[in-house]
Amino acid sequence: LGAFSGVNIEEVRIEHGSACAGRRMSSIPWPQDCLIATLRRGRVVLIPHGNTVLQVGDVLVAVAEGPARDAIRSLCSGEIAKNELPSK
Repeated sequence: LGAFSGVNIEEVRIEHGSACAGRRMSSIPWPQDCLIATLRRGRVVLIPHGNTVLQVGDVLVAVAEGPARDAIRSLCSGEIAKNELPSK
């Protein structure tokens, strides 16, 4: 998919200290060119909604284009602290 369109499917783990951990999906400023398709929590696969609260260790499956891939990784890795997020 990515070879032709620049759109890739990414798996990203929510790390300890990340801006996403403990927050509702709807409160996170996701990049425009991405879609969070599923969330894996242990052996359970969920379809996330706005009220889904992300937990450390969750694995997101995201469809993302261009710079959105790096932005998602930053949000989930702890590179961006919760207090650095803009309000949505």
